[in-house]
Amino acid sequence: MQFSRNRSNKVFVHLHLHWDGAMSIAHLLASCGISSILLTSFLLGSSPAIAQSTSNIERSPEAITLMQRVLTASGGGASIEAIHDLVAIGTASAPMNSEETAENAVTISLRGLDQLRVDSTQPTGVRSIFNNRGSLSSKEVNGTVLRLGSEDTVSTTSHFFPLEHLAAALRDSSYSVTVPESVSDEESGHNLYHFRLQRVTSEVVGSVHRMVSSVALDYYVDATTDCILRIQNLHSDRGRTPIDNGRGPYEIYRFSNYRLDDGILLPHKLSVSLGKQLISTIEINEYKQNTGLAESDFAPAQKQ
Repeated sequence: MQFSRNRSNKVFVHLHLHWDGAMSIAHLLASCGISSILLTSFLLGSSPAIAQSTSNIERSPEAITLMQRVLTASGGGASIEAIHDLVAIGTASAPMNSEETAENAVTISLRGLDQLRVDSTQPTGVRSIFNNRGSLSSKEVNGTVLRLGSEDTVSTTSHFFPLEHLAAALRDSSYSVTVPESVSDEESGHNLYHFRLQRVTSEVVGSVHRMVSSVALDYYVDATTDCILRIQNLHSDRGRTPIDNGRGPYEIYRFSNYRLDDGILLPHKLSVSLGKQLISTIEINEYKQNTGLAESDFAPAQKQ
């Protein structure tokens, strides 16, 4: 690990890691100098569990109504589904110790449910991470492209544009959604509604037909504003974090500072925690909708 400062005295962190097939995505993203901003965006569906049968797919009418209210409060389901790609521009910071914070400019590009790109500005150039429909790769500052394997991704973009995830779950009956429960948020004192969202798909292994469920996402919605305040799920560091019976601590994504952008109510502050440890905070200065992102924007080309 190396540290450097720019002229504004901001601290940048540089990590050079070798991908061995067992490294967690958290470690992978740290190599981009933006700490663990995308902890689970690449992990959805990577730890499947077998469901009993299709009859066990629960779709609570109360939760469906709540999800529709969230979309309405955010600008309307039709307006949200009309967003084909979204670009968020801002600054990511990560605490290095009690006195210093690493800070980088970041651009987060999303296309559909399964394409994501993060560009992080380093002192020597831009380093990027890509998830193109489950195919993971990075592009280093010197132009070298690293192929990092693949994940069975269900919804790559849900932690940065959860509204699209909810819209997809409303129209796709393969998503299970639990009955909302009323809870109190200890941090804000707000009353929240909590429900769990999980996609269940089928696969055939040999002659056996079975149902496979993705990693469950817990949604927390403000009972007054109908805004999403938190998403969380259990994190597994590929067996290296023997917490919560070997499954890992919770990854928690918090959303705040909601403002209208082109008619859509979007959060301008996101924070990412692993258990009680703050990993990263992202301040978003600007959103851009429907910029015309193409397939090639999520498939890095090797420098010639």
